Amino acid sequence: MDPIIIYTSIDTKKNANKLAKKLVENSLAACVNIIPIKESIYNWDGEIKSEPEFQLIIKTDLRYKSSIEKFIKRNHSYELPEIIFIKVSGGSKEYLDWISNNLNNSSQTQK
Repeated sequence: MDPIIIYTSIDTKKNANKLAKKLVENSLAACVNIIPIKESIYNWDGEIKSEPEFQLIIKTDLRYKSSIEKFIKRNHSYELPEIIFIKVSGGSKEYLDWISNNLNNSSQTQK
């Protein structure tokens, strides 16, 4: 198991729920947390924007990295979605095993 966390943000709670459910249903993630962000301030096309967003924290394994990146790009509402990969260097063995087992069991269910 080579656990990673992937961050992406999205515009609405409806879109966040839809993307998170698809990731789990397609056995790409064991769990996705959705966190409301009151305000994101960013520069887009030379203009400073300020909008609410929802942050998705995707818990998965390194072997799904490229599949998830492609999946997000195909299913995301943004022209240029945030996709940030963070390697997990440690954690509760039981929780990391749960991620691994959940992905393995889900993959077998999908076949």
